[in-house]
Amino acid sequence: MTPVAKPPLEVTGDLPDDTTAPSVPEAAGTTTEVVPGTVAGREGGDVVTYRLEIEQGLPLNPEQTAQNIHAILNDPRGWGRNFTRTDGAADFRIVLASPHLVDSLCAPLATHGHSSCRNGTTVALNAMRWVEGADMWKQLNKTMTDYRIYMVNHEVGHFLGHGHLGCPSPGGPAPVMKQQSADGGNNSGCIPNGWITDYDRP
Repeated sequence: MTPVAKPPLEVTGDLPDDTTAPSVPEAAGTTTEVVPGTVAGREGGDVVTYRLEIEQGLPLNPEQTAQNIHAILNDPRGWGRNFTRTDGAADFRIVLASPHLVDSLCAPLATHGHSSCRNGTTVALNAMRWVEGADMWKQLNKTMTDYRIYMVNHEVGHFLGHGHLGCPSPGGPAPVMKQQSADGGNNSGCIPNGWITDYDRP
């Protein structure tokens, strides 16, 4: 495991662009590659290790994508853990993959080429969503960074043992554990949100 420089552990403004093309194919290489290096997380909180894998053939810059995910996980507005990235054995792995591979990783859960999931110790993030976003968020004037924060914190929240929640107060921010990709309407009246709220904490 090769240590690499610690990236900023807070999201300020938009995340740096980590794409090399504007769209993601339905299926890519099916083989994933581990992003190399070990990066310490934030100070304080229980240490949780994770490994990042990216499917071959995706239009993503691995190191920049890794820095973006690491910043989201360790931001003070997140789950309050010390998320340390490793390229070896880890508590869980995050896999950025094409819709086709995500469907396989999430089975028997049906993701229909659109959703992401947590399946055991695998957090499978749909790269099409990572690159192209979700319509509801765009319609409600949220950025790609806003949506990516939600993707990471929602699925990692499942790994940490949190289940789905509803909208507790229309007009207020949605709990991160509310499903906010599948809604075709107005997010049940809640403002789309990717950071952890008091309602998310048991």
